[in-house]
Amino acid sequence: AEQGVAAEIGLIEGYGGNVFRPDATITPAEACTIIHRTLGRAPDADHLLPVAQMNTWPDNSDTGVWYYAQIQEATNSHAYRMSNGAEQWTRRLPEPDWDALQL
Repeated sequence: AEQGVAAEIGLIEGYGGNVFRPDATITPAEACTIIHRTLGRAPDADHLLPVAQMNTWPDNSDTGVWYYAQIQEATNSHAYRMSNGAEQWTRRLPEPDWDALQL
């Protein structure tokens, strides 16, 4: 089966065995991953801040799942430096005033 351009340029990966499901509903974790890859972000679970310094979520507490760092990336404002192709978080940034940013 043809992969498509998004897979060819690395924005998406197939499921096990390079299987693609174009008609399946996308999950929040998959959407975050696509956005991060588009923006050149490279979160890595081993290089985040300590849990006590981050926003954390009951449904994203397993640090071993593939999407853990993707969700943390999407929900924590942080400074970082790139190290060996991955983000090394250096500090948490102040939380934006989301209410003030609404239209």
